[in-house]
Amino acid sequence: MEFRSPSAGPRVGFGGIALASESAGVRQEAPGMALRWPAWLSAAGAHALENPSAKPRLVGMPTGQVHALVAVLCLGTMTCNSSTRRIHMTRDLLCCVAAMLALAGGALGADAPGAATQPARELTLDLGDKVTLKLVLIPAGRFLMGSPETEKDRGKDEVQHEVTISKPFYLGVYEVTVDQYALFVKETGTKHEEPKFKQAGDHPVVNVSWDDAQAFCRWLSKKAGKMVVLPTEAQWEYACRAGTKTRFSFGDKDEDLGDHAWHDGNSKGKGAKMTHPVGQKKPNAWGLYDMHGNVWEWCADFYGDYAGAGADPTGPERGGLRLVRGGCWDIYPAFCRSAVRNGIVAANRRDIYGFRVAVSAEAVDVP
Repeated sequence: MEFRSPSAGPRVGFGGIALASESAGVRQEAPGMALRWPAWLSAAGAHALENPSAKPRLVGMPTGQVHALVAVLCLGTMTCNSSTRRIHMTRDLLCCVAAMLALAGGALGADAPGAATQPARELTLDLGDKVTLKLVLIPAGRFLMGSPETEKDRGKDEVQHEVTISKPFYLGVYEVTVDQYALFVKETGTKHEEPKFKQAGDHPVVNVSWDDAQAFCRWLSKKAGKMVVLPTEAQWEYACRAGTKTRFSFGDKDEDLGDHAWHDGNSKGKGAKMTHPVGQKKPNAWGLYDMHGNVWEWCADFYGDYAGAGADPTGPERGGLRLVRGGCWDIYPAFCRSAVRNGIVAANRRDIYGFRVAVSAEAVDVP
């Protein structure tokens, strides 16, 4: 559309819809329109898009605001003829409505330079054979990693320090399951030993080493076209806490753990302690299940001193042990706390070790 102020020189166009009418070959400007509608749009949050190679446009105004502004303009400029019972719009209004509708359809276009695309709240990866893996978006932010000196059952390696997670990322809603891992085994020929207790397809996979978990991530990265990785230790604790500073993501009391986790006190099944189906207990505030208990979860980092780590820490450059977090079905509540750290030999396979995966919220090329 175009508008021209009576005192202005060249016309400025937006979307090719004219804010003027033609009568008998003579161009007629909408009275006062050229002066008013840019101000209305600016007040609503729109701004001119300065791009010499493209048509002038307005961007930055949510569609909902466009609709609301149209409604306000209609209320202010419509008149009703009582004899004909017809509602009349002024020419100003008709022009402005056309402008608004054009903006509603194009102001938020993907081709607008600088327009930010927000990542989806959830991400689902297709593993094939009707098996999927669901992840949830974890927002960027800062948190206190580790535990205060006053925390019950605190470990010496849990030195509390502030950490920044500068970018959002996706984290598996559940631990990787038997069914999900079975597809990896089938397609790659990877050897996997089942535990002594019986597991269903929705149980968390166990008897996987750190190297096995990394191999699964590489396989899924190529299959899904996303960079799938193990979370860093900082990402894991940040997601587990979900904004909390307490011993667990739900509070401090051991007696409440059974509502949120499978641990030594409640994991007996048919006379034997064992894993349980993922997602049966209450999730944390960010929608993640089994961050406490069920299985220890491998993280990407080497185990080591993490005091002083600042933004997006990835742990020591080298070390002899890898990290597992979260506790498991065969351990006491004290070891299921949000801050608990455990260093394990990377090649170790036991029926208490599993993992969940993470995916960058940004577009990353898969090698």
